Amino acid sequence: PKKTVELIVKNNHGYVIPLKGNQKRLREHLLESIKGRKAQSTHSYKQKSHGRDVSYRVKVWSVSPLEEWAGLGSLISRQRKGIRGKKEFDTQSYYISSENASAYMFGKWIQGHRQIENNLHWVKDVILEEDSCQITKPHSALVMGILRSIGLNLLRLAGVSSVTEGMMKMCTGVEGLMGLMSPSSPSDKVFV
Repeated sequence: PKKTVELIVKNNHGYVIPLKGNQKRLREHLLESIKGRKAQSTHSYKQKSHGRDVSYRVKVWSVSPLEEWAGLGSLISRQRKGIRGKKEFDTQSYYISSENASAYMFGKWIQGHRQIENNLHWVKDVILEEDSCQITKPHSALVMGILRSIGLNLLRLAGVSSVTEGMMKMCTGVEGLMGLMSPSSPSDKVFV
């Protein structure tokens, strides 16, 4: 099977990619290469989100590339600790990058990606039920994906705080929906 990677950051300088189990050889090699080595950069921060306090610790090591990963320059670890409900959690994630940036910068890039994942992909998968869609023809699935994105963008332009509530209001208020699609600016509309 073909291995795929999820790109977090691709800018003028390089990339940041999660180092998951599907890259077992690379992961083992890099984790072995940093054993006993002090990170070249470390950054810690806290966030309060959804009623829970989460502590983050980001560390960066300079690493040598493997043949199939030319350009690899950094290994990044990101530890998350906190309490969800009444259960404590402590997770460790690893990333690779062609960048030689500080732990602070890598933390910002990774956090930015998580916001996209939470605010877009999760909403499309769970609220708009994209994953459970029964459409299998590629063109039809593409069209439905585009329509979901348009609907989500219209809701966000309308300033709704909850996508679920916004969808319910749109279903019962066709005038509001039509107003969002008029030539004037959607920000002039009140649909909440």
